[in-house]
Amino acid sequence: MAEEIVDLINSVISKKGRFMLALSGGNTPRTLYGILASEFPHKIPWEHVHLFWGDERYVPKNHAQSNFAMAYDSFISRVNIPQGNVHRIPVEDGSPEKSAELYEMLLKKMFDYSTENNDYQSFDLILLGMGEDGHTASLFPANPVLFEKHRLVCAVNAPPEMKPIHRITITFPIINRANCVFFLISGAKKEKILQLIFKKTEKAKKIYPAAMVNPRGKTVWFIDSNGMSDIKPM
Repeated sequence: MAEEIVDLINSVISKKGRFMLALSGGNTPRTLYGILASEFPHKIPWEHVHLFWGDERYVPKNHAQSNFAMAYDSFISRVNIPQGNVHRIPVEDGSPEKSAELYEMLLKKMFDYSTENNDYQSFDLILLGMGEDGHTASLFPANPVLFEKHRLVCAVNAPPEMKPIHRITITFPIINRANCVFFLISGAKKEKILQLIFKKTEKAKKIYPAAMVNPRGKTVWFIDSNGMSDIKPM
């Protein structure tokens, strides 16, 4: 997966001059980030790469459960990327709602968004994971934010058992404009949901947020098959 990301970054930069990448949180991508930092630090023109986050827990930026902190420690601090190219979700502004508002303002500026511009840009690549309940980013089953049509970033509450519950997440209006989405999936308990998603069942599309990801570009699934059957996208 790391090689595919490096190739994509260099291809897009050669054509557009910059690469807009949204990072995933959680534990699954930690190894990927470490590989990018240790094996490919000089194969990417980092001055042309801009980093964003698909979601964040509403905790201090140096908190053990911060998505930014995980990416910074395993990856960002180890490569020569300009500080101004790292666009974390703010968590110091009084409330998750305010953080979402500020991050949406940033995205609109970076992607030349306006209410009159229906063809605004989005990310060149979004990295996503999937939880055992089918959630992706911080888009959880049955949450009204799944059906958001206009806001690009929202404050959401995770299910009570998934602490910390206060989150900020990008939404489908910008996810599904992405040029490319890479899913990185591990864990045998996700197998049944993956089977439903790959069969493109109506049940999956209605229940599982990961099944609602439909970018204008391609979607690629990278699956750790350890503990899973031989399942493949259809």
